[in-house]
Amino acid sequence: MNDDDNSVHAVFKRALNRLLDQHGVPASQYGRLQSFAALVGRPPGTVHRWIKNGAIPDISTLLQICDCLSCSLDDLFERKSSISGAESERPVEPPPPFPAEVYQKFRVKQDFEQQALKRLVYFSDNGNVEIDLPATFFTFSTPKPLGLFRVTGDEMLGYCSPNDRVFFDMDAVEIISDSVYVLRVNGLLTVRRLRIRLDKSIDVLCENPKHPPETLPRKAFKRFSEQLPKRDLCILGRIVARFNVEQTTSSATI
Repeated sequence: MNDDDNSVHAVFKRALNRLLDQHGVPASQYGRLQSFAALVGRPPGTVHRWIKNGAIPDISTLLQICDCLSCSLDDLFERKSSISGAESERPVEPPPPFPAEVYQKFRVKQDFEQQALKRLVYFSDNGNVEIDLPATFFTFSTPKPLGLFRVTGDEMLGYCSPNDRVFFDMDAVEIISDSVYVLRVNGLLTVRRLRIRLDKSIDVLCENPKHPPETLPRKAFKRFSEQLPKRDLCILGRIVARFNVEQTTSSATI
């Protein structure tokens, strides 16, 4: 590693791009600049200087970036924690919405701005960000607003697999019996089938028999809002399509 790699500008550039990768912001050639600019409310030219040149913004903007990316100033400058004296330990974040080979499969142009795009919200356990995806991804009718979530657990094996992406209608939060939803449970996102019982309580079902069902009162389910406590059970939306990355195919949900 040469001296330039350890300069404060090089360290900031490297750390910022690493944090953007962890939060699922698209790669540079697929709209990173536009997505991050929209997230922090700054002109793309300004964000370009941060991402490409390591230009360091003022302290108020640095604190805003920390808030958006759920990180500390130490994380942005790859410093050891001044409290613990050790590297900050944070949970592993999800990868970008889709790996590069998926974009290639759908013949996404390198010039990301010169094609039809659809805007959606990419959700993870550590926050969400608006992103643009090429219209060629969508072989189904896309509601607005549209959410995207990467499946991590095996609770819904038979319906979807770990690492699948699910698209969901963020306005469809009323429970329709036997439909599948993205939920927030104890601060973590997950996918479950909901079934209405005769007494109007709700069965929360997994497709994988290893995971037992639960039954909850209808009033336990709330419409998702960033302002709600993370412990609250929230419905983010009803799934309208699934995308299997390994097969790089998308299919409408029944």
